[in-house]
Amino acid sequence: MRPAMVALAITMIALAISATPATAATTRAEYVGQVNQVCGSFSPQLAKVSKSFKKLGSRLKGVDSESGAHEKRRFNRLLNDLGRYIGRQARILGAMPDQVALVAPAPGDEAAVSQWLQGLRQFATLQGQQASALRHHKFGRAAGLSQGSFEALNSGGAAVKDWGIRTCPVTIDVSATSYE
Repeated sequence: MRPAMVALAITMIALAISATPATAATTRAEYVGQVNQVCGSFSPQLAKVSKSFKKLGSRLKGVDSESGAHEKRRFNRLLNDLGRYIGRQARILGAMPDQVALVAPAPGDEAAVSQWLQGLRQFATLQGQQASALRHHKFGRAAGLSQGSFEALNSGGAAVKDWGIRTCPVTIDVSATSYE
């Protein structure tokens, strides 16, 4: 092996060992500040998806699935678009826990942070499955997955909900989200 290659390999190994993903937080307040900054970086993506959802909401007015063929096609397109919206949101939220996990929690908060991130991962996974169910017009399954995703986020986020995390999903008020 050439000396230049050996030197490059040693340098890469040294960089990999010395690289730290984020500054370790010494207090909970520092951790929350770092997490809010990480999650805030996802805001532009979520805002773009939210804008398309608002357009979808305006298209839902006056749609009746019991009408003629034209209305049924329109209803099916809206369901597919809703599934696509939820899928995009799930992909964005699915990347969030991996980025947040790079921030080292304050000493003693590791278990609570792990519980929250696991709930957030499960939330994103179930939301992705809900999107697929909607695109396949499986309403009962979509409703069940939606409820399960909210429960996963709420049970995971219960450990950190009073910490002041503002830019990451921690809990969802289930009473405000209903299919009935």
